[in-house]
Amino acid sequence: MKSEKTGSFGMGEKAIETPSLLIKKNIMTWGNTMIQLSNVSYISSVNRNVLSFPVLTLLMILLGFVFIKSITVLALVLLVAAGAWIYFWYQENEKRKAGAVLTIRMNSGHNLYFTFENKLFLNEVVGVLEQIIIDGGANSPISINIKDCTITGSKVLSDIHT
Repeated sequence: MKSEKTGSFGMGEKAIETPSLLIKKNIMTWGNTMIQLSNVSYISSVNRNVLSFPVLTLLMILLGFVFIKSITVLALVLLVAAGAWIYFWYQENEKRKAGAVLTIRMNSGHNLYFTFENKLFLNEVVGVLEQIIIDGGANSPISINIKDCTITGSKVLSDIHT
């Protein structure tokens, strides 16, 4: 069973996080959704935006040091919470730096954003989509496994590498 998750992507847009895409002729599907590739006006890939530093953690650290002698338990909780928050912020930013976003703009003006954890793999996917749009559809089904960074199922792949 395919799972799909959406997350915030600024300006009310949603990023689609799905483990795979399937392309049959001119139709791309994921989860219970499909789009017709002939209705795409453009496709692009861009780096993911990094999260800004959580400035509130600096206040938590400062308060932790202020309360260290009077309210030790509160001070330790503030310091540990701030440290954990900074750690998770750093980990998320490292993940974002390694990844990228595939943007598909439909002729209707709607944008679809797919998150990829591997920029190089996303470039391959863009090449496959380009070839499919040029050819007017895929001759045989193409499976794009975003999670495992694999593309299978068509001679399109050999056409791209030649």
